[in-house]
Amino acid sequence: MAAEARNGKRPRYVHVPNFGEHAFVDLSAVATIDKEDLSKVTHKHGVSSDMEIRNFGRRVARRFGRFAFPDDVVPWLKPLEDLVQKKHEKNSAEGEALRQVCQFRVECAAKWSEGAPYSLTLCVILYSDVLPSLSTASGEDDDFDIPLNSRLKQWLYNDDMTPRASSDKIARELQKSDTPPEDIHWLWIALAQSWAQKCAPAPRDQSPNVMAAVEMIEADVVSEDRYPLSRYRLSEELDLDHLSGPSPV
Repeated sequence: MAAEARNGKRPRYVHVPNFGEHAFVDLSAVATIDKEDLSKVTHKHGVSSDMEIRNFGRRVARRFGRFAFPDDVVPWLKPLEDLVQKKHEKNSAEGEALRQVCQFRVECAAKWSEGAPYSLTLCVILYSDVLPSLSTASGEDDDFDIPLNSRLKQWLYNDDMTPRASSDKIARELQKSDTPPEDIHWLWIALAQSWAQKCAPAPRDQSPNVMAAVEMIEADVVSEDRYPLSRYRLSEELDLDHLSGPSPV
């Protein structure tokens, strides 16, 4: 959990780097301190560099300003939360793949305010050095221009292009050192699709309203340096605490 918090995936906790790897601000406890009392307390700067200050400010702001997913959508997203919690720090192929994800973001094709059913896209945003650079006919990386060889296609997909291989098997294939760059792209796409495919309510959560809330969940894979601001502004970050169910009344 500490590693997730340091990486910004636990919005309740914000890392204070100058106090060590396991020092965090717990944003669930907020209190007012009299200035006179505060002036008597010696202090040490918890953050120093511009990047540390920027990250600290953003993570505090996210805790109090983040988007609230509709209650009936939360059970659809919870399986991905469970997957990340279970595997993110594991010494496994899928754990390694999850650690290469900069952010998960959710895009809604229409406005959230228009109500259910929602068509969603799970955006898997990778760190900038994860995907290899490829030259295609269009001169840019384009999934539709990157060749998918028939052997890999048959291994990855069913006839209807839904993922055939499990997310764990796909992640293990990504770990192989001799995997061609073109295959790496398609493996990441299939892995994202497999993660999106896991997003379905557990039997105990399958009320009529929940089942009617989501029409479909697609997946997209984007490098962090190619995810445009226009998409960022129209999407919401998926984080672990954010997916907690409604508090009991």
